[in-house]
Amino acid sequence: MVCVFARKTSEPLASLVKQIDENIGENNNLKSFVVIVPKKGDKPADDLKKLAHDAGIDILHVPYKSSPQALEDVIAGRVSMMIVDFTVGMPHVAAGQVRALAMTRLKRSTLYPDLPTMDEAGVKGFELDAWAGLVAPAKTPPDVVAKLNGALRKVINDPDVQAKFKNVGFDAYSSTPEEFGDFIKVQLGNWSKMVKDANIQAE
Repeated sequence: MVCVFARKTSEPLASLVKQIDENIGENNNLKSFVVIVPKKGDKPADDLKKLAHDAGIDILHVPYKSSPQALEDVIAGRVSMMIVDFTVGMPHVAAGQVRALAMTRLKRSTLYPDLPTMDEAGVKGFELDAWAGLVAPAKTPPDVVAKLNGALRKVINDPDVQAKFKNVGFDAYSSTPEEFGDFIKVQLGNWSKMVKDANIQAE
């Protein structure tokens, strides 16, 4: 999601993007719209580049070692906004320290259903989501993989486990090894396209 310093703006994401674009066009000065994310190569840094590309704007990237350090400067008002993981940002949103503008995935959060997605907020087609999965060494015997998968699916599908995930902003899904493999292939394709479109270079 995108978090913006609470006392700096009460406007929606689309208006902020318009302000950035107009500010660049008038005087090429991004001082009012400095964006901070963790160091280059981290996912939020790449998310930011995708936002700039998809919204057609220029955004100044200031590298930080971690999201919590970056959030401190957002809260203090020294910079304008940042993309931050849901679980890191939402406690500060609840405390009124920053304002959440949008979720970076296509589906709204069940915890904060009033928070629009980036697509709904005006950056059409924008989708970036954090996910985690479990993998085993490539030569793991199929019967072992099947046994581990069955045990893990039983745990993940447990209603109590599902509720605990939702309480911290995650949706928990289980799948077969084949389904997860297909998902990873799709993700690799999506990220490869994003890297190419945003002209992200290896360093």
